[in-house]
Parts: sequence; structure tokens; C-alpha cells
Amino acid sequence: MSLNDARLDGGTAPGPVPNSLHATFPEKKRILDQCRQEAAQVCKEQIKAFVECSKSNNLLVIFNCRKQNTEMQSCMAANMTDAHKEDVRRRREEEREVMRVEAAKLEGKK
Repeated sequence: MSLNDARLDGGTAPGPVPNSLHATFPEKKRILDQCRQEAAQVCKEQIKAFVECSKSNNLLVIFNCRKQNTEMQSCMAANMTDAHKEDVRRRREEEREVMRVEAAKLEGKK
């Protein structure tokens, strides 16, 4: 699979699952994206507060919304730990293993 194919692949292509030390760039990016999505779900109140502040302050957002920005960044950092990233990597690996087994079963039926 080429690098472009790997980038376009949503993690569904069968093949060896790289471990966390040797994960390909596209796989690392998908893991990080999933971590960000999960952290954003947990921190949605802080994100909403910052967005509301930024809408009402336009160019002064840097000065007037520091508190909300700090709270949002703290929440995101607390929910994007290395342990969480490893957990997401492990879950993706398990999902891909299930897909690999199912693909092997389908190949066997042909």
C-alpha cells in the first residue's frame, strides 16, 4: 500500500498492525485524531465556554478569554495522556484484528 493509499484508508485495510513504537505516520495520525475527538467529547463544556467568549470578543479574544482558554487547554491535556493514546492504539489494534479474521473467513469461503 502506498503512503497516499494509507492516508486515505480509514484504518480498514487488512495487513499487519504496527505496534506503538513502529506505527506508520497515517496510523499515528488516526490514533491522535481519535484521542482528540474523545477528549473534545469530555471537554465539551469548556470548549463551548471558550467558543461563546470568542464569539462575543472578536479581536480581543486573546485578552478577554484567557481563563476559558486555559480551562479548555487544561481539560484537553488531562484527557490526552500517553496512557489514553496507548488505550486508543490497543482498541484500534483489536478492531483491525477482528476485521482481519473476518476477511480471512470470507477468503476461505471463496
